[in-house]
Amino acid sequence: MTSNFSEILVLMFLGFSTFFPIFFILIPRHKIDSGFYNFNLGLSGIVASFALMLLWIANIEMSVLIYVFGWLAVHLIITSIYWNSESISFIPLLVSSLLGLVVFWIIFIHFHPELASPRSGFITLIGNGILSGVFFAMILGHWYLNVIRLPIRLLRNVTIVLFILVGIRVGIDLYGLITQTVLTPIGTPIPLYIFVTTFGGFFISLALFFGLIVPVIVLAMVWKTIQIQSTQSATGLLYVSCVSVLFGDLFYRYCLMQYGLVL
Repeated sequence: MTSNFSEILVLMFLGFSTFFPIFFILIPRHKIDSGFYNFNLGLSGIVASFALMLLWIANIEMSVLIYVFGWLAVHLIITSIYWNSESISFIPLLVSSLLGLVVFWIIFIHFHPELASPRSGFITLIGNGILSGVFFAMILGHWYLNVIRLPIRLLRNVTIVLFILVGIRVGIDLYGLITQTVLTPIGTPIPLYIFVTTFGGFFISLALFFGLIVPVIVLAMVWKTIQIQSTQSATGLLYVSCVSVLFGDLFYRYCLMQYGLVL
């Protein structure tokens, strides 16, 4: 890659675009207008295109580039088929996302072959789910301003899934803080929970703050506003959560490259 930042963006864009359509399972087509599906399917394709362009600019191996191009072509074909359709089957969307996640894992291993394991795959998948889920929830919350009598349970269901994903990450990060170590510049291993309090662990602390602590607090506030059916307040809070999770994901992936930490 031309730079570490390019690698971070590729993983973010692919992780987002491949997991994002899975959340359509929570939003039945007959409960919302076609514009919601059109916008989100198009958004997923556009973000994936950014990842493809970065890989192309970086002159990555053509064999790897073909995987991304192939999945993007499948996604765009499905998007065109279901554009403005009144009847949408979730099976093609789900299959497309699963294929996309396989492509993401191929790219991930290409960048970090030393981290190829079921554990790192699961943790990375959770991170992708949180990133895509919080943006999906924010867009859905904004849709309540456009669609009259949109059931509040749709936003509630997405929020519950986000709580589950963030809760899993809380457990993963706490376990990682206790069990993982980081090598100091002189080659001495230091426990992660101590390293985060040092100057060298500053970015890990930022990842935990923006990617974990802030989302937990904001999601709790979102849940309270949903209970009183204040969708505008919930949407405003979700905007804050999107910014926080986005920064948190950047720092998480920086820690992945810098220290080999999968959190």
